[in-house]
Amino acid sequence: MKQQWFDVDKIGLGKQAEEQSKGRLIGELIQNALDEAGVTRIDVTLAPVPGRPLADLTVEDDEATSGWCKLAGADPRCSDEAIKHLIRLRFGSNVAAPDPSDTEAMRRFQSQGGTIVAGLSKGEWANVKRAGAVLPAGQICPTAKPYSDDPAAKGVTVVSQEKWTDGMKNIAAYAVFLARELMGVGVVVSVVHTTNNFAACYGGGRLDFNLLRLGHRFFEQGASEDVDRLLIHEFGHETSGDHLSEDYHEALCRLGAGLKKLALEKPEAFQPFHRPGA
Repeated sequence: MKQQWFDVDKIGLGKQAEEQSKGRLIGELIQNALDEAGVTRIDVTLAPVPGRPLADLTVEDDEATSGWCKLAGADPRCSDEAIKHLIRLRFGSNVAAPDPSDTEAMRRFQSQGGTIVAGLSKGEWANVKRAGAVLPAGQICPTAKPYSDDPAAKGVTVVSQEKWTDGMKNIAAYAVFLARELMGVGVVVSVVHTTNNFAACYGGGRLDFNLLRLGHRFFEQGASEDVDRLLIHEFGHETSGDHLSEDYHEALCRLGAGLKKLALEKPEAFQPFHRPGA
């Protein structure tokens, strides 16, 4: 058993507090705040607890990271409103929790001016989760996924190659050509028809074009700037699946530069994929 310096009778302490004036209780809390170095402002609020014959008393200074604030935030008795208020004081109102399952969402949230909450103790995190004070970044601005992770999700409609138009065959062949020349990899191209929110997706040597989002006109234009833009974006995922990572950015730069070099050195190789007047 862990030894303590002294034991506190919480019931007895509560009775003792009831015998004292409420003003003295507030005064002690204010004095505790004044004891912290660097405090320049102290705010006192008293708010009723809805549906209960209780009130929340909050005494806060502008040093929300001080020891007693962290101890209060880690206490299981800390109310939901109190922990939410402490989080706002320390991190601001635009906050999110770390989300290892969606690191891109974390970076996107920060790029939009948000703050990822960090440095909380185990007790503070327990209170934060109980109160729903901070949501994971992936729930606030989730990274779009072309396909669901749910094995029971409805499958997409794959357009059979027998039903491909000449334009589809041409763009598929162009994608295979660029993948081989720019990345040295072979890709399998499919045309799908789905309401999922993506125009195309690439991963593991597989490239899917979404006919519902792209439309037939996309395939009839031949090897155009729009097609190149989409293929460079998707082929960047050969290096990284994170749109905001340095690796993905560098991959796009390499692909763009490689495409220019290829067009200058082998202009004749692009001719079969062009659709003049399209």
